[in-house]
Amino acid sequence: MCPNLFEQHNRAIPVLPLRPVDRVYHYAVPDDMQIRAGDIVSVPLGGGYALGIVWGDEIDADELDYNLKSIQAVTDHAHIPGRLRELIEWTASYTMASIGMVAKMAMPISSIFQQEQLVTLYKPTKDALSAKGLTTKRQSVLQHLEKTGPATAPEISDVVGVSASMVYSMEKAGLLQPVSRDERFKVKDYNIDLPKLNADQERAAQRLVQNVKDQSFQVSLLDGVTGSGKTEVYFYAIQEAIERGDQALIMVPEIALTQQFTKRFQDRFEGKPCFWHSNMSVNDRKRAYKDIASGRARVIVGARSALFLPFKSLSLIIVDEEHDHSYKQEDKVIYQGRDIAVKRGHIENCPVVLVSATPSLETHVNCMQDRYERLRLPDRHAGALMPDMKVIDMRQEKVSKTFFISPALHEAMQETLNRGEQVMLFLNRRGYAPLTLCRSCGHRIQCPNCSAWLVEHRDKRKLKCHHCSYTDWRPKTCPECDAEDSLVPIGPGVERVRDDATVLFPDHNILVLSSDTHQVQSQLLEALEDIRNKKIDIIVGTQILAKGHHFPNLTCVGVIDADLGLTGGDLRASERTYQLLHQVSGRAGRAEKKGTVYLQSYQPEHRVIQALIDHDRDKFLYTEVVERQEAKMPPFGRMAGIIISSENEKKAEQQARACVVQIPQIDGVRILGPIQAPLYKLRKNYRWRLLVITDKKINLQKVIEIWLASVQTIKNTRIQVDIDPYTFF
Repeated sequence: MCPNLFEQHNRAIPVLPLRPVDRVYHYAVPDDMQIRAGDIVSVPLGGGYALGIVWGDEIDADELDYNLKSIQAVTDHAHIPGRLRELIEWTASYTMASIGMVAKMAMPISSIFQQEQLVTLYKPTKDALSAKGLTTKRQSVLQHLEKTGPATAPEISDVVGVSASMVYSMEKAGLLQPVSRDERFKVKDYNIDLPKLNADQERAAQRLVQNVKDQSFQVSLLDGVTGSGKTEVYFYAIQEAIERGDQALIMVPEIALTQQFTKRFQDRFEGKPCFWHSNMSVNDRKRAYKDIASGRARVIVGARSALFLPFKSLSLIIVDEEHDHSYKQEDKVIYQGRDIAVKRGHIENCPVVLVSATPSLETHVNCMQDRYERLRLPDRHAGALMPDMKVIDMRQEKVSKTFFISPALHEAMQETLNRGEQVMLFLNRRGYAPLTLCRSCGHRIQCPNCSAWLVEHRDKRKLKCHHCSYTDWRPKTCPECDAEDSLVPIGPGVERVRDDATVLFPDHNILVLSSDTHQVQSQLLEALEDIRNKKIDIIVGTQILAKGHHFPNLTCVGVIDADLGLTGGDLRASERTYQLLHQVSGRAGRAEKKGTVYLQSYQPEHRVIQALIDHDRDKFLYTEVVERQEAKMPPFGRMAGIIISSENEKKAEQQARACVVQIPQIDGVRILGPIQAPLYKLRKNYRWRLLVITDKKINLQKVIEIWLASVQTIKNTRIQVDIDPYTFF
């Protein structure tokens, strides 16, 4: 029998469905149901059922003049606290996204009504570490758990490289014992041999600790050169949060950095942090979500989505590498994670620490205007020196068109390897070549779904689109003219640079490190350990190598194309290129051996290259500030991108033209476009763009809201708003 959805009840309550909606819906509350704001419920919607969040207090159902459908069920497995609901509302208002989609980011697990699967954690027994006659693998398991704390059998299997059955057999043998989940996140400061802080580090650490003690909103920029010990300094603030019994969130821009942070964390603290990122399994995410909501998880390391978790007692937010553009989410709800972190700190009334060697211009200006405090670490830790910077003018180098390591860089690499030291070659371009061209007819192999060339990945004999992930086998003949052996790679990727290095140094161990080559966590960890143990002589990598890694024997860094990213009309092109190359340069000479960085450039006079050579970051930032201020561009003005898209090319253009007809004429507001997006076709959608630029004091969101409300919408088209755009493709 079908349930009566319109049973009469005295109580009603507002519910926000986790759907792309912009308002709450009222539902009747069954008489026997206990419910409160923030509960997760199942409600009838659109002929089916949807999850939703109770968005306010109960009201008298008689106040509503329409029949109400009844809530189907309520779960006690999750709850969205009031402060998080406030963040959701602010984020939706600021980004102009539907509040239902923002709420979905805060409740990303659709299976919360299911019974949680039991999980067993293991730790060594008292006598295990002194046991004799153990195999090497069993010893590795015990040593790993002694260092990291309790873990599940799959986690041990993944990191240590043993089978899960070995873990179970070790339990039967009395070497491992099961423990409760609470023990997983027991964290305390135990390292009695902490490195001695210098005066600048001591001042910064004391200030951050005091901010945690005060428990009031304060944004601090921990501004330190690469290798200055920024992580060690903010560990003191984490320690204070732990001792208070509270939670600390450490945001990292990329998933690959979570394990790297964990090693640093476990070198300092006993126990392990809780992770939150998209590569976790559904069960792991469910467990982490509940551990965070209950307060069991004390230290959380996560990507930008961690900002929308239901923390029980958040007392510290740290945004590591705050300048990194990976914090900007470019699809669905478009938002800047750093800005959301600051807002969450304001709502939670807790300190926020932004950490960078190359602060974003927005953060730099906020410090100039005394909105944020700046804590400087001007020197590398333990007396290590900043690397020497040298530019190689590629206009004067005699280099083959199909070879990408200059003679000058080759000589520097040879000298470094002769000393028994390591070399890193950096190129922020994956694969073998960015373009495959037919020499006979000039055909360029393009993605069928995007206006982009397919990137050749020679190791896998495939062509791949890095925008939509379309892949195809590399053809033997030209798809256009059928010419045989006519397809040639144009330009370098890291695989091609690796091949060049192999030709020059055939007797040395060379490793390519990119998101394509090391997608599995255990493989990445093993590769990084091989580098630290000097098993690798030459590392060829993309930006995955630019952040945070510490390789004591790495003294020579060669940037293959230092000009990459400087061209085009991107507002932040110079800033982004400087930040990336500065971070890459920071990998050289981080220990007692001084490093040297070689920048291969066709524009050695460019101010980005000159700022790097002169180690003059502040001069570069000053120039950027002056230019942006004169042009009234962010952060001295406001900007939004309007993206119109459709799978129907004609409808996309019609919708863009319809937007132009209704452009408002307001002082202090400029609207540019429409033009075809630089990447005109993306994932089968044709795209047009408009750009809104306003004075700082104008309510940008209100202008756009009124404007787009007057635009006639065309079926099967989409209009998306990007407040504070970071990319313009």
